[in-house]
Amino acid sequence: AYYYPNITDIDLFGCRNITNVGIISLAQGSPRLTEITLCCTNVSIIDESVIAIAQNCPMLEKIKLNRYSNITYMSITELATKCHKLTTIDIPSCRKITDKSIIAIGQGCPKLNVLNISGCTEVTDKGIIVIGQGCPQLTKLLMNKLNGYRWNWFYCVTDFGIRAIAEGCPELTIIELPSYN
Repeated sequence: AYYYPNITDIDLFGCRNITNVGIISLAQGSPRLTEITLCCTNVSIIDESVIAIAQNCPMLEKIKLNRYSNITYMSITELATKCHKLTTIDIPSCRKITDKSIIAIGQGCPKLNVLNISGCTEVTDKGIIVIGQGCPQLTKLLMNKLNGYRWNWFYCVTDFGIRAIAEGCPELTIIELPSYN
């Protein structure tokens, strides 16, 4: 294994030949990592990569993934329980993100300032309410297109979720609400 003690920021935006093996190796050797961007790669980021980041990078403050990410509540829960300095979680269009993931964020990331869950179509009031209860420093919440193409009332954020955010996040300056596109 390689050791990169001085790396604090990894940006793999558009790196099309980096695999999960490379991401895990970087995470295991970068204990001072504070920011990682894994966007627009051809690789489907898997739970094991994000779990490796969570377990090896306790200083992590910002993580940005993208729609190719094949992550679930397992990796998000690991991030929320191991990375207590997280201020930004940017996981738009990660289709396997559910309320279970959002609840883990709300319970484990009290320093969170920015949360982008736009396009995470399985998120409902249940998760959003916990964000309102547990993330008082939230300044930016992006949750556009949560409802995707579902017309079922169960899969949406309602007044209850918005009220929890309004009451629990006094620092909020930017919010993008769900839309039915």
